[in-house]
Amino acid sequence: VLISLACLVTAVGLTCACAEYFSRVLPLSYKTLVVILAAFSLLVSNLGLTKLIAFSIPVLTAIYPPCIALVALSFCKDFWHEQGRIVGPVMLVSFLFGLIDALKGAGLADWMPAQLAHLPLSEQGLAWLVPSVMTLAVAVVCDRLLGKRSEALA
Repeated sequence: VLISLACLVTAVGLTCACAEYFSRVLPLSYKTLVVILAAFSLLVSNLGLTKLIAFSIPVLTAIYPPCIALVALSFCKDFWHEQGRIVGPVMLVSFLFGLIDALKGAGLADWMPAQLAHLPLSEQGLAWLVPSVMTLAVAVVCDRLLGKRSEALA
């Protein structure tokens, strides 16, 4: 009973929070968004856990590499002159190679070139790691060569 109540409270809280946010962003009322989100939640809940997991694994596999890269880079932000020169390229590369892992997880590996399917650490789901580290190295060198941006005097 307590677990069901906890799930219900969480679902209501998420529905209200999402509706409140999207009512500010979209031209829809709060009540309309609550109904839409509740209906969407009802549809998703009736899919079943197996289909929900089958859908979510490729999506999560695609987005976890840039999330890991962002967290790792946030610890090192004082080591370079401009964060945008480092974080942007590394996250882009990690996302692109995370998409490759996601396509493999979705069962679409047969449609990919063989070189992409057999990248280093690909068997462990870490095909994004080597290209991301290489991009980080190149980005750090470029950041050091370009130096700090000069401040414009107004």
